[in-house]
Amino acid sequence: HYFVFLSLVNVVFSQINPTEKAALIALYKATDGDNWSIKWDLSSDPCSGWSGIRCYIPSGGTNSFIESVALRGINMRGTIPTEIGQLSLLNYLYLSYNFLSGTLPSE
Repeated sequence: HYFVFLSLVNVVFSQINPTEKAALIALYKATDGDNWSIKWDLSSDPCSGWSGIRCYIPSGGTNSFIESVALRGINMRGTIPTEIGQLSLLNYLYLSYNFLSGTLPSE
């Protein structure tokens, strides 16, 4: 006798908010991302495997938002772009031990 077990899984598919992804790409470009010690696949969803990025999906929502950017000591060089202010739910930004200059955007 064979027993078949079926499992129904409720899978929630979310997509990164386009403005938030654009802000991360601006950070990548402004800080010489091609020469970081980690790699991001800019064609993929940041919430699905970009090192140092943690996302949040509001209850009942379908868009993901960036809640944490932790990119310590990865050879970032340049300035933090103003677009970083568009990360609307960002509550943790950790960029120490890189080669950044300028001020944190006020947006």
